[in-house]
Amino acid sequence: MRDTRKDKAYFTELVDDFEEVLIETQEALDAGNFTSPSSRVDITQRLFQLSIMRAVTYYSNGTSIEALKPYVLAILPYRQQLSDYCDK
Repeated sequence: MRDTRKDKAYFTELVDDFEEVLIETQEALDAGNFTSPSSRVDITQRLFQLSIMRAVTYYSNGTSIEALKPYVLAILPYRQQLSDYCDK
């Protein structure tokens, strides 16, 4: 069910925020800014959750199912990354 309580500008800003946080957090993870194994797991869990929230926000913003597919598929690498860090 799409969220009709907020306007399009709200979702556009929220999507932009998710994109920015995903990029910055992934770059920090890749740069080795998180040193403990538990912090790396926490960060990869956050990235996974944010990727899901981004897809839901696109959907709530009225994005068509066809146009939503890349954002849903983009969740999978974050889930794999989380699994990989948990296995370490």
